[in-house]
Amino acid sequence: MKYYIRVLLSATIISTMILTIGCKKVEEVPTPPQSETQTQTSEPEATEPTPAENESVQEAAPVEEAPAELANDYTYQLNSDSVSEEGVYTIEYPVMTGLSGELTQDYINQSLKNTAMSMLLPDVNVENPLVVTYDIKRQDKKYISVLYKGLLTWENGAIEIWNPITIDIPSSNLVLTENLIKSDLKSRTAFNQIFSEAALEMGFEFEGPQEWMGMYFTDQEIIFYFMENDYSTNYTQIQIPFADIENYINADFGIHPAS
Repeated sequence: MKYYIRVLLSATIISTMILTIGCKKVEEVPTPPQSETQTQTSEPEATEPTPAENESVQEAAPVEEAPAELANDYTYQLNSDSVSEEGVYTIEYPVMTGLSGELTQDYINQSLKNTAMSMLLPDVNVENPLVVTYDIKRQDKKYISVLYKGLLTWENGAIEIWNPITIDIPSSNLVLTENLIKSDLKSRTAFNQIFSEAALEMGFEFEGPQEWMGMYFTDQEIIFYFMENDYSTNYTQIQIPFADIENYINADFGIHPAS
């Protein structure tokens, strides 16, 4: 009987241990929480694009073109050049570079050089040498205005000769006394009156600017000049502020030459 009870107790203890161990094993099996599983499924983790992917995105991105009105903003540089014959003449002149319109730039450079070379008079020689320099009086996106100054040496002295050029950059055309003022009667009358008053202050009576007068631009003024007579050694200058006549002068100086 004791043996039977002992066997029964042993069987009970073994059964209890098996059940206990089995429960522990079940509890130790990890199960991911349901909330984490749902989060990973609905919101996948973002990954950074590789360098190759970045390059492909950049290549595919559209390139914005500059507005048409900014395609040619008339920016440029002026460099110096010269031609010479030793002991006879030296002529300096500016050369435009960097303008986006090559044809316009070529026309302007031709005009700048031709104006300088026109000062090479037939009687320039070893005995009467000539030196031409220049002053840039105005340089912006609308105008370039240059005053050439030639020093011509004679047997008994020297004389300074001025020769100006003003160019309307968008058209590459020259700005001259005859095309400066608008063609309507009101503009011409108003401009001539302003000019006459300025000339009178200098002691001269003119109804308006004359074609034989020289003219160049500065940032603030239009300068008309002339020699008073054959014995004069200095130029008389009549200064007209742009602020006084801007409504009476042309803004358009013709179309661009086709070729």
